[in-house]
Amino acid sequence: LVILSIIRAELGFDRFHTHVDRIFRVVSVSQHDGQVRYSPGVSYPLPEALKHDIPSIENITALHYQRELQVDVLDSEGTAIRKFQETDGCALVEPSFFTLFDFNDTGFAWIAGDPETALVEPFSVVLTRSSAEKYFSTYDVVGASLRIEQQLDFKVTGVIEDLPPNTDFPFKV
Repeated sequence: LVILSIIRAELGFDRFHTHVDRIFRVVSVSQHDGQVRYSPGVSYPLPEALKHDIPSIENITALHYQRELQVDVLDSEGTAIRKFQETDGCALVEPSFFTLFDFNDTGFAWIAGDPETALVEPFSVVLTRSSAEKYFSTYDVVGASLRIEQQLDFKVTGVIEDLPPNTDFPFKV
């Protein structure tokens, strides 16, 4: 039963998206010190090149994980009032991310914001419920501001339920 449970959990990763049979992940293969490594990261021009060269691709989105980021909560004057060091859980995604990955039948929902427009404007950020509560002590935060790495200011444009544990997208910001 334990082995069956483990196999079921492993095979259940990201199987809940509406069009899972038409979603593919591109990975990089590299060799370092004689060992082959597989990485979800690809060069930035690749998604655009794939879109251009393979007309049958319906949609594509790029994703880049960020680690070790400082996240500052800003007041209305732009002054940092709280600071957090995030060791993981931050990702840069394109606006089409939530079109491809809808987390159907997982309890996933948009608490605030619009999935169609939340990431259209540059420097927009969508938070999970737990991140919103961590940073602001509430999840009613659309319009609030965050500063990443003491350099770039982002406007909160959406809040989503925490993502399920059986996803390859373990981000919170």
